[in-house]
Amino acid sequence: MKKATIVLTIILMFVGVSVYAVGTENNNQTTNKIDISYNDLSTTQKMDILYPDNPTKSNPVVIFLHGGSYVRGDKTTYQDNVCSLLNSNGYICIMMNYRLTGEMKFPGAVDDVKTAIRYLKVYSESFAINKDKIFIMGHSAGANLGSMVVSTSGTEALGNEEIRYNEVNSNVAGFIGIAGFYDLNGFFANSNKRSNENSITRIKGYYGESANLKNRLIKENNSNYIKNLRVPTFLIHGCQDKIVDYQETINYYNEVKVKTSNYDISYELFQNGTHGLKDYTIPIQNNTLIEWLNNH
Repeated sequence: MKKATIVLTIILMFVGVSVYAVGTENNNQTTNKIDISYNDLSTTQKMDILYPDNPTKSNPVVIFLHGGSYVRGDKTTYQDNVCSLLNSNGYICIMMNYRLTGEMKFPGAVDDVKTAIRYLKVYSESFAINKDKIFIMGHSAGANLGSMVVSTSGTEALGNEEIRYNEVNSNVAGFIGIAGFYDLNGFFANSNKRSNENSITRIKGYYGESANLKNRLIKENNSNYIKNLRVPTFLIHGCQDKIVDYQETINYYNEVKVKTSNYDISYELFQNGTHGLKDYTIPIQNNTLIEWLNNH
């Protein structure tokens, strides 16, 4: 009897552990995940995955790219504002870091975002992600970065680094640019009209400032890649922006319309919006952005 009791106890312990393990695995699938490494070239290459209150087994995703002139900023920047908006509307919010100028110049950040997208697709089931509904949203330099990612569709690595997770591609379902600059030559040419020389210098540093900077920017300018743009795009800009003039968004929109056909691109201007992202999180902007996401 004593032996039978011991055996039964062992069985119950095993079952209990098994049930707990399965339950933990299911719960963890849609539990917020912090500092997930999407590559191992740098400790910078990490992301936070934040889930909506009632996630499904396959959720749409928005990857947010912070601004900061490619010299500063972090995945925690604007996390509360951005993720609360996205999560409350059923989207997984992913805040990611990318290598900044002090660590890697162009095209390091572009390749980082592409690697992160491929990583998410490879592990989409583990993260409860719908890999066909991954969107990119960027603010300021993050908008420039996002536009480079989507307009270089079909090229998985602009630099010379090893391509990770090459069994999938880095194509996405759409792009949202907020207070962004897109055409570098035009942006720099108009710099004397603004009081943002520090930002101009930092951005030039990311793209490799040198005696041949002008020639390099002609080569690396977003304009050269627009013909490859194949994803729906929504641009938002504030008319009181003193860092990046809202005309940059209008110019990019017009250039896309000229260089592509049957293309889904639109923009919204907000009269009182400045450069700070907080100006874009009032209810009317929220509704506009979420409505666009839901429609796409």
